[in-house]
Amino acid sequence: MIVEFVMRSGIGLIQQTYDHLPEEHHPFWDKAYYYINKHKGIAIGAMWAGLSAHLLKDSGIFGHGVKPYTGIPFEMSMETHQGVFAANGIASSLFTLSKNKP
Repeated sequence: MIVEFVMRSGIGLIQQTYDHLPEEHHPFWDKAYYYINKHKGIAIGAMWAGLSAHLLKDSGIFGHGVKPYTGIPFEMSMETHQGVFAANGIASSLFTLSKNKP
């Protein structure tokens, strides 16, 4: 969610900058502004897809071994680590589908 917030904030900053450009500005700004607005949903969906793939890989459900979470204040079994990674990966893929609409 933090990454999506940062991406949306960056897109908002670009839009605010564009809105405050002088009448005569470099054509790059027009092209960048329209491109970003046209593809922002796909970019955010792609970010969620990448995150989903990474989490599912770390879950080890495809047979590569589980990479345990680090830095949590309690112990969990490897099966729990696997389940949490897989659940987060599936949830991220659902965000991918919801963000990647025209």
